[in-house]
Amino acid sequence: MYNSKIGKGIMFPLGFVLDFFFLLFNLYKFKIVFIWFGDYHSYLPCVLSKITGKKSLLCLGGYDAHWIVPDKAYTLKDKFRKFCVMKSIKYASILLPVSNWLAGFIKPHKEEKNIGVAYCCVNPKALEGDLKVKKEQWILTVGGGGILYETTRKKLDFFIQIGNYFFENFPDYDTKFILIGHEKDKETYNYLINFVKSPNISILPPIEDTNILKEYFSKASVYCQFSEYEAFGIAVIEAMLNRTIPIVYNGGAMPEVIDGGGIIINNFDVENTANIIKDILDNKYEDLRDIARERVINNFTIEKRKEIIYKYI
Repeated sequence: MYNSKIGKGIMFPLGFVLDFFFLLFNLYKFKIVFIWFGDYHSYLPCVLSKITGKKSLLCLGGYDAHWIVPDKAYTLKDKFRKFCVMKSIKYASILLPVSNWLAGFIKPHKEEKNIGVAYCCVNPKALEGDLKVKKEQWILTVGGGGILYETTRKKLDFFIQIGNYFFENFPDYDTKFILIGHEKDKETYNYLINFVKSPNISILPPIEDTNILKEYFSKASVYCQFSEYEAFGIAVIEAMLNRTIPIVYNGGAMPEVIDGGGIIINNFDVENTANIIKDILDNKYEDLRDIARERVINNFTIEKRKEIIYKYI
């Protein structure tokens, strides 16, 4: 595996030179080139693979196809970035978007026979907690740390507002609203903490220990993904794998991902969403737990992703 050297500052132009010479002296060794995401780094491998007759597979993960392809480029750097992505799409042998929703952005630019939706995947053995563990009154969401724009796009403030509402209106439920992914005193944490008005809400830093994450996913009763859009949403299927009922906003690929294995909201109504959570805690949607898990096992495992990719190799 080769990591592109393109970076910031002097490593931006120098990275292109280093990538070019790596490909020049090494591309002949490989039959297939697999590229993660469309961006500056995908341009040279896609173009040189085309010139040398090598098959190239370009995995599109979200920002590339959703923002760069349809968006207008105004600055010189943005225009060059779009140029790199569009040429990568043109010259790649096969495009592998992570959802049908994402594929819709690239179909005008590529023959459909050269597009194969390859869903993101999980390894059940690595991410599955104790399926017999008692579900707690935990409402969980993960991610959105690091960049304030991502935090607002994922509507994490809305998640906290529901937690406040729940504490005020349904105190007997003794719920915990847990938000993982934000370091204390960082920009996103400082933004979110201003919305916290009740003691049932916890904002935790990123958790790298898989065993700890599995405990949260397996004990949580509800998982919330209120993003305005997601190209896929890997944490959602990690929760579903552990029989945690997802509630998602009707944006991006989220309805496609849960597809009957969870609940979809169509607006950011705090009271309505809180009542849905209350119904889940009242065991009115228990059948969704097994449906959600089966959805992951049948569609989002490593084996399923392999099947799709191998079809195009």
